[in-house]
Amino acid sequence: MISIQDSEQKLQESYSLVNLFNNDKIKTVEQALQDQTTPSLAKLKNSSKEKTLSLLEGFILSIKDFKASKQEISDAQITNMARLILNEYYYLKISEIRIIHDKIILESEQTYSQNLLEKIMNNFRIYANNRMQVAKQTKRPVRVHKDIEHKIININKTLKS
Repeated sequence: MISIQDSEQKLQESYSLVNLFNNDKIKTVEQALQDQTTPSLAKLKNSSKEKTLSLLEGFILSIKDFKASKQEISDAQITNMARLILNEYYYLKISEIRIIHDKIILESEQTYSQNLLEKIMNNFRIYANNRMQVAKQTKRPVRVHKDIEHKIININKTLKS
């Protein structure tokens, strides 16, 4: 059993940009949907909204630096973009943020003529849409909460009788 302290430590490690970008085991939407090792933005936000926003700000700055964008982006714009991502895409896991990051980084410079912040949001929209399509097509086991599992079993027994 994982202790609360171990759980907190793992959550804190999730805030590290180094961990975010070095975890390259998950490369596809399918793998990300099945991933149980990385927390969602919502889970991180519940622990610390400020740290989660800082992580997303670091994500945006990393793309700006990597793309050597000469576009002027104010701190307020970066903070606002991080807030929008957190509010709209709270269900995405850290592993999915890395997938989006890598996709943006790997795009050729010729297709990168539009506003950097707009490009980042477009990639989130595309990923979220793709994720929804994959989730519809992927068969996943249905998880039943422990509290209602016995009720379902009793109902099944009653129906068979």
